[in-house]
Amino acid sequence: GKLLEIFKISLMRWRQFSKLFKNFLLYQWKEGLISKTQPAPVIVPEAADEDGNNPATGLPYTDEERETALEDEVLTKINAARISAGLAPFERSATLDRQMTNRLKDWGGDPLAPLPEFSARDGYLELLLRQQSIQQEGKDLHDRLLSGAQGVVAKSIIEAATAGQTSSTDVIGALRRDTTTWNKLMSADATEAGVRYQRNPNSAATHHWGVSALTSADVPTGNTAFFADPAGQALVAAIEGALGPVAASALHSGADGGSGGGGSGGGDWAEPWAATTYYGIGATVQGKRPGGGRDCLAKMTGRYGRSGETEPIWPSAGGAIGDFEISWTVLSDIPEETAATIDDYYASLIL
Repeated sequence: GKLLEIFKISLMRWRQFSKLFKNFLLYQWKEGLISKTQPAPVIVPEAADEDGNNPATGLPYTDEERETALEDEVLTKINAARISAGLAPFERSATLDRQMTNRLKDWGGDPLAPLPEFSARDGYLELLLRQQSIQQEGKDLHDRLLSGAQGVVAKSIIEAATAGQTSSTDVIGALRRDTTTWNKLMSADATEAGVRYQRNPNSAATHHWGVSALTSADVPTGNTAFFADPAGQALVAAIEGALGPVAASALHSGADGGSGGGGSGGGDWAEPWAATTYYGIGATVQGKRPGGGRDCLAKMTGRYGRSGETEPIWPSAGGAIGDFEISWTVLSDIPEETAATIDDYYASLIL
C-alpha cells in the first residue's frame, strides 16, 4: 500500500510538471508569434522631451518627424566635429538627401547571400572583395566623368551607409571607425552633405542610415563672364519670368541647399547645346529649333552621358527628347530677343 501511495504522488507531480512544461511551451510559442508580428521598435530622437514626444508639438513623433529629427542629429554632430577641426560646417543639400533616399532603398534589403561556389568563408570574402573592387572602379569612372562634364560643379561625391545603430551617437561612432570615410567627411574641400534615416522592419538591421558629401568643382569655364554680361542677365530674367526665381538662380548659383539646381557656385548652365559633348546630371542648355522656331531651355534628365552628332528636334515646354546617351526635358521657351543676345555673346567668343 505504501508503494502504491508513492506511485500516486509521483504520478500527480509528473502531471503537474507536464502541465507546467506544456504551458511554458505554449507561452514561448505565443511570445515568438507576437514578436514576429509586432513592429520593430522605433528610435527616440535625443531632442525628445521626457515623455519621448516631439518637443515642438508635445505629441508623439510622426514617422516623418522622427526621421527628420534623427537626420538632423547626425548632421549636427558631423558639423560639430568639422567646426572643432576648424572647418566650415556642411550645407544641407536636398539633392543629396534625395540621392541617399534612393541609395537606402537599394541597400536596405536582406543581407547578400553567397553564391553556391562561394559558400566557404574565404570564398565568401573573395566574393565581397570582388564586389567592392567593381564598385570602386565604377565610382572612379563616375568621378572622372563628373569632373569633365559640362554643367557639373561636383568633383566627387562620397557616400557612406551604416545599419543597425539605434542612435545618432552610434552612427557617428561607426563613421569614425571607418577612417577613410571620416577623413573625407572632414575634408576642407567638401562643402555640402545629405543625410537620410530609414526604418525597415523587413531587414535584419531594421535601422538604416546614409550620409553623402559633395566636393564642389570650380565654376564652369566662361559661366562667370556670361552671367556678368547682359546676355546672361537677360537669360536669368527670362527664366525667372517663366519658371520663377529658384529655377533662374539655379542657372548660375544652384538652389535646393546648394547642389539642387546643379551645384554650389557654378549653377547648371552648360551653354548652347553642343554635339558629341559629355553633359552632367542636371545640366541645362539653350536648344535651337529648326526653321527659325523659338529657342528653348532644356534640362538633362537621367544619368550623365554624351550628346549625339545632330541637335535634337526640341519639343514644346514639358516635352522630353532622347539625345544619343542622354535625354532632355524642355523647361521653357526663350524669348527671341533674349535668344539672339545669347547667340551674339557666344558668337563673339569665337571671332
